[in-house]
Amino acid sequence: MAGTTATTEATDAGAETGAMIVLDLGKRSKKKIKRLRRGEGSLVAKIDETVAQLREDGELADGDVVVAIVKQKPKSRLRLF
Repeated sequence: MAGTTATTEATDAGAETGAMIVLDLGKRSKKKIKRLRRGEGSLVAKIDETVAQLREDGELADGDVVVAIVKQKPKSRLRLF
């Protein structure tokens, strides 16, 4: 889970929706974010791996909500001078 941070937050509804798990995936390229939206790529695999690990550890129940946060890296501009 290098580069991925998982935190658990309690919701006001409590028993109705369960806990909320927030996955912070950091800054990624526009292309990787686009692939994530389509359900493809390495970020989807990383999220699946993290969710599987949380379920294995018993931190994620069936009714829990998982939210992934990804920020877009700024475009790098080539400056010659």
